[in-house]
Amino acid sequence: MAGVSVQAYVMVDGELRAAGDSVQSDASGRYELTVEFSGDSVTDVVLEASNSTGFEGKALLSGTIADGSSHTAPPMDNETHVEADVYVSARLDASWSSEGTSSAGLRALVNAELAATLSASATYASDVDACADAILAPLPRSGRQQPRVLTWARQRSL
Repeated sequence: MAGVSVQAYVMVDGELRAAGDSVQSDASGRYELTVEFSGDSVTDVVLEASNSTGFEGKALLSGTIADGSSHTAPPMDNETHVEADVYVSARLDASWSSEGTSSAGLRALVNAELAATLSASATYASDVDACADAILAPLPRSGRQQPRVLTWARQRSL
């Protein structure tokens, strides 16, 4: 889609922060984005796109991105949008551990069927949070109520 503004975000100190300037897609919907970060690499980049007609897209570029490297982001669709939202919710949770889970593993758990179910929900934000909690449930928790989350996961057929 032409004329879409695309912005990259990375997690820094428990916050999702813009990582450089936004760019506009060209007539064929392609864009080239420079991601700015400190250090030699950054892990995982959330891409958000929008335009004045109401289009909103998100995608998660999983993995370690080294300084000077080039990567191709997945096309933005409903599934990538939900994956990105679940990833952000999971990362904002204090129990996220890069040793216990990965963004690629999280993306594998959010399939098209789950994405459609979540995006159709009248309580999308809380359902995304519950999905993120269910994904993080096997990790050691600090005072969280796992049974409620696991019950939600069984009821929603994650």
